[in-house]
Amino acid sequence: MKILTALSGILLALGGGFCYMYQAYAFSSLAFVMGVIMFLAGILCIAAYLVSGKAQRLPDTMLVESIVTILFGFAVLNNQVNDTMVSIFFGAWLTLAGASRLSQSVAISRYNPKEWVRVLPLAAICTLLGTIMMMPTLVSTINALILVGAAFILDGLSQLIYSMYMQDSTDHERAIEAASRAQAKLEAAKEKNAQQQKLRSMDEAERQAALAQEREKKREAKDRAKEAKRIAKEERRNARRDLEKTLELTEEEVADIVRLTDSEFTEPEEAPAPEQSMYPTFRKPTDIPSLRAASVIPEEEQEAEKKPDVSFTAINLAEIEESTPEVSFEAVVLPDIELKSSDRDPVDRGQIMKEINRELKPEEAATYTPLSLEELVAEPMKTHTNQEADNTRFTNTFVFNWDDDSPLKDI
Repeated sequence: MKILTALSGILLALGGGFCYMYQAYAFSSLAFVMGVIMFLAGILCIAAYLVSGKAQRLPDTMLVESIVTILFGFAVLNNQVNDTMVSIFFGAWLTLAGASRLSQSVAISRYNPKEWVRVLPLAAICTLLGTIMMMPTLVSTINALILVGAAFILDGLSQLIYSMYMQDSTDHERAIEAASRAQAKLEAAKEKNAQQQKLRSMDEAERQAALAQEREKKREAKDRAKEAKRIAKEERRNARRDLEKTLELTEEEVADIVRLTDSEFTEPEEAPAPEQSMYPTFRKPTDIPSLRAASVIPEEEQEAEKKPDVSFTAINLAEIEESTPEVSFEAVVLPDIELKSSDRDPVDRGQIMKEINRELKPEEAATYTPLSLEELVAEPMKTHTNQEADNTRFTNTFVFNWDDDSPLKDI
């Protein structure tokens, strides 16, 4: 049924494209083609409705829309539609198709509550455009075939979208589940409404007690759900652990495996020597020394390495405690004493004193700059006053007056 509905939508969309291709012609010249397209589209939709069966029957609006499309197509085939009433005629047809698609989208929401809204926009646009086409004062300046082409394209696209989300034979169980969920939601809403009415009829103390009891029930239900989730997780873990168990073999199976293994690794019998040939042949080497065997140390050598031949005597503590230990050191050999001046010439004291008492020449004397008064005295000079406050000081102030006749003037 989905394929038949999609074919119907494709035919209608192609009819809209045909109108756009020949929009410069009059509608009477295209009436036969458009009538055939509407007639075939209606027959395909009726066939989709009949194929749907009794268990997952399509909405009855699908049958009504298909019958109306066939009747309108029959009228177009008989040239009953004039050029002046084209927009009104196809506007009525598009309005009916858009309204039918709105009801079909609501029917989709019963078994597919998430995607039914996708059918709604084009259905609303078809209804609105059909209503506008039935108002000649609004569309009198627009070419009639452009409006007819738009009506056919929109109706065909809406049928294609509806065919994507219509109920299929495999969705019968989902429809039943959706109906049961809707019924459960309705019963839950009724129960909640009754509980609220009951709470309103109670006084404050009874209401608080009832609310506390309700919260306790919710907490217990939450704990039960958590415990059930934990148990299910533990069961899945145990099932996975059972699958991962190692295969256990019996003793007989182990003996069979050992026997088969020994038989496979027995030395093959020597094959008879091949006949000598005039051509060189390759012979597989047999006595190949093994590096691994050479690297293995014999057991005797390993035992010898493990037990080194070391001989020593134990200490006798009684002998040490009874006897006096003898302490002896090696003799120390000291070097001969040798004076440092023994290998030098004697020193002439007179020459040294003469060098010390020698008078220095002026050019040999070191040049220096005498210190100034400011460098000698860091504090500024103060004049002596006879005030009583100065006499009470703990220290005295000394004033140096440098006269011209002072012997220290040249220093």
